Amino acid sequence: MSLSGRRVSWITFADGVQMTSATSPMWGNRALRVVATNFAKVFGGQAVAMVLGFGALTLNSHALGAKDFGVLIVIQAVSEFALMMFAFQTWQAIVRFGAGDLERGDFRRLQARFGLGLAMDVCAALAASLAAASAFLFLSKLVGISPDHRMLGVAFALFGIAQATSTSIGILRLTGRFGLVTIVQVTGAAALLANAFILSRAREPLASYVYSIGLISAATSIALIAAAALRLAGLTRDTVRLTTPASLDRWAFFRFALATSASGSLNALRQRGEVLIISGLLGPGAAGFYAVAYRAAALLARFGEAGRQAAYPEIAGLVASGDLPAARTLVLRLSAAGTAISIPIFLCAVVFGRPALQIVFGTEFGQAHSALLWLMTSTLLYGCTFAVGSFIQITRGASYFLALNLIATTGFLAGAFAGPRFWGLQGAGLGATIFAVIFAALLSIIFRAPRNEMMISTSK
Repeated sequence: MSLSGRRVSWITFADGVQMTSATSPMWGNRALRVVATNFAKVFGGQAVAMVLGFGALTLNSHALGAKDFGVLIVIQAVSEFALMMFAFQTWQAIVRFGAGDLERGDFRRLQARFGLGLAMDVCAALAASLAAASAFLFLSKLVGISPDHRMLGVAFALFGIAQATSTSIGILRLTGRFGLVTIVQVTGAAALLANAFILSRAREPLASYVYSIGLISAATSIALIAAAALRLAGLTRDTVRLTTPASLDRWAFFRFALATSASGSLNALRQRGEVLIISGLLGPGAAGFYAVAYRAAALLARFGEAGRQAAYPEIAGLVASGDLPAARTLVLRLSAAGTAISIPIFLCAVVFGRPALQIVFGTEFGQAHSALLWLMTSTLLYGCTFAVGSFIQITRGASYFLALNLIATTGFLAGAFAGPRFWGLQGAGLGATIFAVIFAALLSIIFRAPRNEMMISTSK
């Protein structure tokens, strides 16, 4: 249809979910409403899941004590680090390329992309699980794990084979099923909380925690994959089956996924690598303290990540329609909203962080407050720039975005080692802050570049 001489197009699914695919004089309000609706679904669910997970973390820390709790944290961190390092981040590739499939109503092509992405996810999860298991067997001392706990680490790592969910999450987000992702994730978090309560009451040993947490995480992942497969099965408007492999642009999809995978690996280094560095330098006990601060910061940072996940498909839709000015305006509005929310959260962490840690986890965990402040500084900057990062990745290409990550990661590595090395636990988290400062500065400089210099990349 047209409105005031300008074309307006909407992708409408059978369940009534809509996504903008072109511009109009009213695009701004409508696009913001779409993002706000998606954000409410993502953030609401993730906030509930994080609160439940935080509750499980609290029960586990009290039941196991500082030493065994630190061992559990390191076991989880090694496996999660391997999974994140090997993951292809295919959800971004699905959104990036699938937006065009939705524009054309080509659901057969989208199904083919799902199969390709899922195969990549399974291979990555298998490789990551084997790598983590090998690390526990042969390199356990480097991360502070004693020989007595090596086989627990191996068992937990093998549960990671089921963690092949990136493409499935991307499909559900792209097709408007944000709420379904939320339901599965919240259910999994509730199961972990119930598990923590039961084990703490029964005074079960560390091994029971390792096996049960691994099993629940695997079941949650399988549920997400099944939900995405059922969602695609219901999209039957396109009856044309693809016959030429080249028509799927497999190489372009793979290159984009590979580049975002490299960016994801750098994120893994920051999100899980720092706790391993701290464990190696200061021991599992210090890693446990840092992990509490990290989870607290992650809980408060959920709104920024939820905003990115909610805005990414909408920004991709506007860019796919060729309307960069509309996408830039949306990014500016989202950045302003993110800044307005981030600053009060940061100030609350400064004032109330230490007593909150002591009340929730115990008096000794108050010493994690300095790490919390470092991490909350990075959270503040991410909340201000999440939309800018999405826009630059979509328009400039995943390889360009990876280069920015590499530059900022050099600062992270320097801070991640120097902080604990010279200042002990007080310096834990310095690497995350240095990364956030450098990355936010780079994103801001690039986004302010003249519009005619912005190049849309369809293959990077």
